[in-house]
Amino acid sequence: MALKGFNENTYSTELLSALQGVVPGDLKISVISDPHYFAPSLLVNDGAAFEAYLAEDRKMIAESDAILNSALDMVSAENPDILLIPGDLTKDGEKVSHEAFAAYLADLEANGTKVYVVPGNHDINNPHAVSYDGATETPVASVTPEEFATIYDEFGYGEALYRDPASLSYIAAPTNDLWILALDSCEYDDNATSPETDGSLSLETVAWALEKLAEAKLQGITVLGMMHHSLAEHFSLQDDLFSDYVVDGSETLAELFADAGLQIMFTGHFHANDINTLDTERPLTEIETGSLVTWPSPVRTISLENGVLDISTASVTDIDYDTGDQTFPEYAVDFLDTGLNELAVSYLVASFGITEEAAGEVRPILPRQWPRIIWVMKPSVQKSSR
Repeated sequence: MALKGFNENTYSTELLSALQGVVPGDLKISVISDPHYFAPSLLVNDGAAFEAYLAEDRKMIAESDAILNSALDMVSAENPDILLIPGDLTKDGEKVSHEAFAAYLADLEANGTKVYVVPGNHDINNPHAVSYDGATETPVASVTPEEFATIYDEFGYGEALYRDPASLSYIAAPTNDLWILALDSCEYDDNATSPETDGSLSLETVAWALEKLAEAKLQGITVLGMMHHSLAEHFSLQDDLFSDYVVDGSETLAELFADAGLQIMFTGHFHANDINTLDTERPLTEIETGSLVTWPSPVRTISLENGVLDISTASVTDIDYDTGDQTFPEYAVDFLDTGLNELAVSYLVASFGITEEAAGEVRPILPRQWPRIIWVMKPSVQKSSR
C-alpha cells in the first residue's frame, strides 16, 4: 500500500487543504496517547525489581505522573472542546492506576473539555499488573473489560450514543453534527502470561461500525475515528516487520471505512508521531500520536477555524520531578538513548555469545537507530513493550 507520510510539527498546507471542511463548525481537539500512567503508590521503593523492568521496557514510568500533569496543563491551556486518548492509559492495567488516571480526566472535564478514551493492549486483563518495592515485585489487581467501562463511564462509555455488544467500541456525540467512533482493537481476551500486542476488529464489530457510519452519512453527521492500533502502514514494510502495531486486515478495513465516509482516524501504539493519507479510493487520513512517556512526549492540537484544519504538536518541556541538572527534554532523550544502548549490549551478548565488554566496544560503531530497531523486534520485549 502506497502511503503519504508527514512528520513535521506543523503539517503542510497540502494536508490542511485536503482536510478542509471535514469537521463541521469551529472546533478544537487535543490528543495525547499512550500515557502508560503508573500510580506513584505502586512504586513503593525503586530498586532491583523496577530496574529489571526498565531494562526490557524503556519508558519513563516513574515520571509518568509528573509528565501527565504537565501534559494536562498544556491541554487545559489550549481549552479544547475535546480530548482524545487512543489507548495504553496505564503501565500494565493496574486498577489503582486506572482509577487515579480517571480522576485526572474528571478534573479536566469539570473545566469544560469532553474526554473520550479507548483501551490499549496494556489496559485490560493484564497479568503484568504489579507494584515494586526494592527487589520485590508484587501482583496487583488489573481490570476486566466491564471494570474498564465502569471506571471510564464519564469518558465515553456511560454517555455513549451506541455501544458495540461485541467489544468496548462505542459512538459518542460531542455535538449534534459530530460523532466519535471509538474502536476497541485490542485482544485482551487472549492475555495469559503477557498482554497480547496484536490488534484486530471482529466481524461483528466491523459490521456494527459500518452500520453506524451509514447512519451518520444519512443524517449528515461527520465521524472522527479513534483506535489504539494503526489502520495502515506508516512506512514501507511496517506491516511485515512490526505487524503487532497495524490492525489485522488493515488494507480491507481502510477501504471499508473510507467508502463508508470515515475521513480521519486517530491512533497511537507505535510511540511515534506521523500523519498518513491512505491510498484509498476516498480520502482517509490517519493521525498517529506518540507516547507521553517516550520522548518527544507529544501533545497534539487540532483546530478547525474558517474551514481549515490545522494540526500542530508540542512537547512536554517541564515536569515536577527531579531531573538533576538537566532540562526535561535533555533528561528524556538521555533516558531513552541510555536505555536503548544497554538493551543493544544485552542483545549482542545474548545473540552472539560475546562478553559485555566486547559488546560495549562494538555498540558505538552501530547505526544510531539500531538499538531502537532491536527494542521493537526483540521477541522477549515485543510482547511487553509499547
